[in-house]
Amino acid sequence: MSLRKKFTSVTPFSKALAMILFIILPIGAFFLGINYEKNLNLIKSGNQIGDSNPIEYKIIEVFPTEGPRDLIDRCGKIPSEKLGNPKKNHYTIVSDPVWSPDCRYIAWSVFQSGTSIPDTNSNEISYQGPYPQEGVFLYTDRTGDVIKISDNGIFKNWNGSKKFIYLENNEEKKFEINSGSILNN
Repeated sequence: MSLRKKFTSVTPFSKALAMILFIILPIGAFFLGINYEKNLNLIKSGNQIGDSNPIEYKIIEVFPTEGPRDLIDRCGKIPSEKLGNPKKNHYTIVSDPVWSPDCRYIAWSVFQSGTSIPDTNSNEISYQGPYPQEGVFLYTDRTGDVIKISDNGIFKNWNGSKKFIYLENNEEKKFEINSGSILNN
């Protein structure tokens, strides 16, 4: 099958069309790629334009029998700069910071002793806390924020991906991350 000469010959119009396509298509593809990447990042983070309550996104396979060391291997190193800076010259107990099973949060607690005589009429030595650097803390990996959940609790363990249990005044309490509520366990 042979095509007619008018369809196979080079004309000024075909030269101009080829030149325009040669310039426009790569530039257009570049901008489409940039737009695609922006939309992909919005989808991954769960954000919609103007969304004030974004959904978190992190693809992690959860293994229910993992220990804290396994979680560190899977989720990554715990950022020590986020764990706070306890006062020196105090006896300090820091519970091991533990990743949540879905690798989105880290929870831990800090307790420091600090004793003194409260008044001159008493010979009792009493605890002067809670200090600002003690309590139960929660770190959000996506935002890098640390929030204080309780002033004088001790982190115990995770109860699923969005809840953890801690002790406060010898009473077990459960903190639910989604609602921000504290429940007696």
